[in-house]
Amino acid sequence: MYQNYLDYTDDVCMNLFTIGQIERVAEVLENSPRRASLLTSHGLSDPLPQLNDLSIRAILSPLDGECAANITPVIEVRNYGSNAVASAQISLTIDGNTIETKDFTLNPALDPLQITTLSFSSALFTNGLHTVTFEIVLVN
Repeated sequence: MYQNYLDYTDDVCMNLFTIGQIERVAEVLENSPRRASLLTSHGLSDPLPQLNDLSIRAILSPLDGECAANITPVIEVRNYGSNAVASAQISLTIDGNTIETKDFTLNPALDPLQITTLSFSSALFTNGLHTVTFEIVLVN
């Protein structure tokens, strides 16, 4: 039963409980005074959707270990909100210094759950390690 969560093996194959384990958990939840509040917890409710919720899904460039001196930073963003996203302001920071804050106009607008890539101006990287961060500052 290597797929069993209680197998104590930390791998991607874990995906089930046995019927006996499910019954035991239900018994504890229904009868333990310390666990009673779990049955009415707000954690059981789906989160409320946000209207404007654009998130950085992946950094496509620069990649770890990339050695090129002149790099065009590229990110992949996804609209997790319920509104279409028509514009966004995103900042690029390298080693704690804001290099660029760019206003993007998304045409067509990014509908909920859609993904797109956004590119920044090329940046010159010197030899050595650098910390690159992106931050979504404003949506719509």
